[in-house]
Amino acid sequence: MIEDVDSEAQQILLELQSSGYDVDYHCVGTRAAMEAALLHNVWDIIVCDDNLPLLGPIEALATLQKSGHTIPFFLRAGISGDDTMVTIVHAVARDFIIKESLVPLLPAVAQELRNLQTRRSPSL
Repeated sequence: MIEDVDSEAQQILLELQSSGYDVDYHCVGTRAAMEAALLHNVWDIIVCDDNLPLLGPIEALATLQKSGHTIPFFLRAGISGDDTMVTIVHAVARDFIIKESLVPLLPAVAQELRNLQTRRSPSL
C-alpha cells in the first residue's frame, strides 16, 4: 500500500481480510521506500492513496514501471467525478476506488488476482 494514514491502511486490510484474503502487506509513503519494497518482495497488487505529501500516484506508477514489475495498481481517492482525477486514473491505475467505499475494490482485486495467477502459471 502506498498510504500515510495508518487507519486508512487498516481499513483496507480489514476489508480484504473479511473477504477471505490472507493479506501480507507493507505500507510505504516515499519513493525510496517503494523502491525498497519492490526490490525485496513480490507483490500481487498495489493500492495507492491519491494524496500523499511525498509520493503522488503518477510518481508511484513511474517507480513501479521503472522496477520492471507488472503489478495491478489501484488508485484510492476521495474525489468522485473530478475530470482531473479521471485523467490520472486513465494514466496510472487499473481501477479507481472512492475512499468512502471499498466495495468496488473487492471484485477488482479478485479479477486482478485471477489474471495474475494466469500470468504466473507455467504454460502447458
